[in-house]
Amino acid sequence: MGQFLKKIGIYATFLVLFFPLTALLYTLSGSADDFDKMEVEDLVAKYHYLKQNEEKYNTVFIGSSTVFRHINTRTFDSICHTYSFNLGSGGFMPVRSFAFLEAMSLESWDLDYIFFELNAFATLKSNFNTSPSLYALDFNYYEMVMQSIINSGYTKERKLKYIYIYTQTLLYKYFGTGVLGQMVSEKPGSGTNRFAPILENDGYYSFDQDIRENQNELNEGNVIRHNKFRKNKKVLGRLAKKNIFHEPSNFDPPVTRYATFLNELSDRFAEQGVNLVLFIKPRNFNEDDIDFFHQVAHHITRSPVIDLSDPAEYPEFYEFDNSFDISHFNAKGAHIFTAQLANKAKRMGIIQKVELSGATY
Repeated sequence: MGQFLKKIGIYATFLVLFFPLTALLYTLSGSADDFDKMEVEDLVAKYHYLKQNEEKYNTVFIGSSTVFRHINTRTFDSICHTYSFNLGSGGFMPVRSFAFLEAMSLESWDLDYIFFELNAFATLKSNFNTSPSLYALDFNYYEMVMQSIINSGYTKERKLKYIYIYTQTLLYKYFGTGVLGQMVSEKPGSGTNRFAPILENDGYYSFDQDIRENQNELNEGNVIRHNKFRKNKKVLGRLAKKNIFHEPSNFDPPVTRYATFLNELSDRFAEQGVNLVLFIKPRNFNEDDIDFFHQVAHHITRSPVIDLSDPAEYPEFYEFDNSFDISHFNAKGAHIFTAQLANKAKRMGIIQKVELSGATY
């Protein structure tokens, strides 16, 4: 028994010492804060392009592939008389998108509007040990995820999945080999040439244009997914039913950390004269996500929230002819979606007079 307790003591001591050591290594190496090294290449290329050409834009959109593939900046600008850039990227969801938005709030930006997509926390799954996941997650964001998930209306099973995967990611980052792997790995430089067609299109790139202009393994998979989707026209009807919001008798307990985080960032951006605008996207896969977003929106006090998810108000978002696959619009659908987003922003009084390079609208 004594030997067993001694081994346990040695192991516990090792963990206690190893934890601050790995955190220190992260800090000294700069790996934890190296956005260029840790994030995905298309997002890094877009971010640097925006910084280098900031004087050209006054509006940006931030979110996942349903921003990247859905928000046609030229359509939006033609309606709102803005100059916008699409910072969307595949899989770019909280906590990654939160960490990115927070980092932006600490910089100086000459922007009028940032449109930010409300989204569920990424489920990570097999991506738990990838560079972007490790880069974004720290103890503050881990606490946010735990508090928000526990206070949400998600099922017990889904809560447990979130708790498991985010705890696994945090342990891998600080107790496992995640830190060492990221310190020694070298990511090939992305440059901007590879992403020139996207950047020339102000960050927006529809699946239709992508497949038409680029023959590669990724688009081969996109075509297979598209063809499979076209064989089942009923799937969008089922998806629409999952996006119907059933208002509860009250919105408590609030998803405190998720909402207060966005309120705080909104105040921080406002100090720079930047308006943070939040929006709820259509085509959400989990019914409890819609309830989650509305629960968050109820406690957002500093930013306007545009809801575009309701299939009764926006049936066109769930139509087969406007779709590339079950999750995404085709170019036609993206144009329709962007026009609805722009027009609703105008009706809500969000878009005011815009000034850029001496021009006023």
